[in-house]
Amino acid sequence: MTEKELIDTLNTLVKSIKLNEYNAYAVKTGGMIGVAIPVADEHIIKERFNKVSIENLTFKIDDIDTKVVFLYTKEEKMNYNYGSLCLNFLSKEARQTILEDPLKWFNEWKDLLGDSSKKKTIYDFIGEMAVLLKLQSFGKKPVWNSIEKGTFDISTDDKIYEVKTSKVKTYEAITIHNQFQLDVEGLNKDLYIAYVKVEDNNAGESLDSLAKQLIDAGYDKNVLENYLRDNGYYEGKTERYKQFIIHEIRLYKVDENFPSITKNSFVDGKIPNNVIKYEYTILLDGLNYKTFEEENDA
Repeated sequence: MTEKELIDTLNTLVKSIKLNEYNAYAVKTGGMIGVAIPVADEHIIKERFNKVSIENLTFKIDDIDTKVVFLYTKEEKMNYNYGSLCLNFLSKEARQTILEDPLKWFNEWKDLLGDSSKKKTIYDFIGEMAVLLKLQSFGKKPVWNSIEKGTFDISTDDKIYEVKTSKVKTYEAITIHNQFQLDVEGLNKDLYIAYVKVEDNNAGESLDSLAKQLIDAGYDKNVLENYLRDNGYYEGKTERYKQFIIHEIRLYKVDENFPSITKNSFVDGKIPNNVIKYEYTILLDGLNYKTFEEENDA
């Protein structure tokens, strides 16, 4: 969805609301694109998850300073899932909650959709940093989207990577935690699952060793260290030295041959009413994959 299409969609959502119930506004300002609801009291809010933020601001509307709760993104391109989130924000059902406690509404959606920075283990970071290092070594200039709480973990100029790290030895499987994680509609890059197999072992890599290798390979030290510190892994912390053997990294392209559940899996190409989240596990046995070396030799 382009920026113009996004604005048109939000304007359509706002117009669909009965004005005699309440006012709402589609807003584009200072690089922010979203929807706003006037509030009587000033809520102290400034929160973000993935690519979406919520904040209390004052806008000049019809030459009057108006306090609003503003749901917005700074992304130039977003898919229709963002429009669905804005629609719920504007809905009559959500309005009372938002007027009383907008942060409660926001946190409920964050829990449902999954904040990419939440509940990560040490080996989750090990897996993502291992993928970053591979991409950096091939000159791909990777961006660690998790740093900005992006929808997907890592991106390059032509590919997007969702990293799944596992310590399970008995089978190969990944769990998809929400309906948007494998939805490629609207993406202008190929999406890959980077499946990283690790094992606790004192002969392996640590957060500290991978950080050093990344920095030596040209990754921005301040960006990397700030992110690790913000997630509790500051320099000198014991967990930074915990080691894992990285057995392998497999790349699975998410296309028509990869098993997934999206809105197009349902009748009429939409998720059934009242279904707001689903979670499922994919067994990787028998699915085609490549290594980074094979992918870059192709």
